[in-house]
Amino acid sequence: MTDSVLIDALPYTDEGYEDDNVREAAAKLIEEEVKTISQYEKLFRAFTRKLHAKWETPVMRTMFERLDARQPSEMLSMKRCELPQPPPGQKHDISAWLSAVSNSRAQLEHQEVRLNNLELLKEFGAILGQYIFSISKKFSESQQTKLHNITPKYSRITN
Repeated sequence: MTDSVLIDALPYTDEGYEDDNVREAAAKLIEEEVKTISQYEKLFRAFTRKLHAKWETPVMRTMFERLDARQPSEMLSMKRCELPQPPPGQKHDISAWLSAVSNSRAQLEHQEVRLNNLELLKEFGAILGQYIFSISKKFSESQQTKLHNITPKYSRITN
């Protein structure tokens, strides 16, 4: 190892930590800070769980539970991409092979459709997003106008 110096702190030095009273005071401050951080963390987790419950799906819930338990994610199943051969008893049956070939063609067509959809999304996804945003904005503005027009009528009825 070389005799170089690695600077990994701010350009000042703290002095006085040799004193036991200063060390104890610093340890006490650190302990209090850790307690407040854990309290805030508990509150934050409880708050976010309540928010998540409003839009969380069962699939998301199981995923969050898996993450909380620190379990690894499930391996991606390639079962649906397998091309099964006819059963051993039907290896010489032409209809069984025709069925297997038909299944492989269907899977190939499905993959082709998925690739086409990805290409369309790549080409038109941003434009479509902007279009949907503009429609949503117009709808929101019209609802705001309706609300603005109806509020005085409602306030007259309630007063």
